[in-house]
Amino acid sequence: MGWASIAAVCYLAGLPSMLTGGIRGSRPRVKGKAHDDSEPEAFVSDATSCDEEWDLRVDRDGVRVWRRHVPGSPFDEIRGNAILQCPPAQVLALLRRADEETIREYNPMYDSGYDLQQLDANTKVSYGAVRAIFPFKPRDTVTRVALRELPPPLGGTALLLRAVSHPDMPPRSTHVRAKILRGMHYVQPVMQRPSVTNFTFTQQVNAGGVLPAWLMNTLIAQDAVTFCHRLGAAASKRPKRSFPLPFAPPSWLEAWCDAWPPLWLQRAPFLPEPQAGASRAGGLPAA
Repeated sequence: MGWASIAAVCYLAGLPSMLTGGIRGSRPRVKGKAHDDSEPEAFVSDATSCDEEWDLRVDRDGVRVWRRHVPGSPFDEIRGNAILQCPPAQVLALLRRADEETIREYNPMYDSGYDLQQLDANTKVSYGAVRAIFPFKPRDTVTRVALRELPPPLGGTALLLRAVSHPDMPPRSTHVRAKILRGMHYVQPVMQRPSVTNFTFTQQVNAGGVLPAWLMNTLIAQDAVTFCHRLGAAASKRPKRSFPLPFAPPSWLEAWCDAWPPLWLQRAPFLPEPQAGASRAGGLPAA
């Protein structure tokens, strides 16, 4: 199965299922392609930018949620951010677990899923399905999931997602095919706080069928706070080094398990200080 959980969780509000601590900072956008995983630094920099197009909609219980309009699309992009009270290694390992019982701890609507194709060591195409809620049909997704390590000053690991077609899983009459047009799970360390994670997700979803775009946008934004809380709770209750991974963890992740902090984290300023005039909605917390 593998990363089918990531595909389905990005669709967490497709069927209705910031921050305390840290320093708020602004992150300039990196120039370049930012719509897929070919340039992950540009993707993540764009997704976590302090641009005014990101409109802060929710600031509650340690979670902040933004929305931004995507030109040419009726589907908004949603961004959520929170500090999770567990190390980055635990959050990343949880997101990469494949068993359905674990996935449902943070995504109760998850039904089933599996990997369709391994493209390379850190990139897969996965299938995921979520349960139906009357009177709607169940939804399913076929998603490219790419794990990318990011160098300083961003740091951390991003799971980048986008809808694709695959010959082994054409649309089925029993399900409505939803599309993750663009999505990200960003697991980032917090400087001098190894026991917590700066977690950010983004998603732009077309749920398909008769669900209107405005309702889809609203549901995702409303569910973002609950999703972050569930994810943090599920990651926190598991031992640090007991996660079976579908492939070997990256070297920086092993280093965090054995010794903290790595040298690059000691030396690198993760984010610049907030720029003059930056709004509270602008930018994510420093990590």
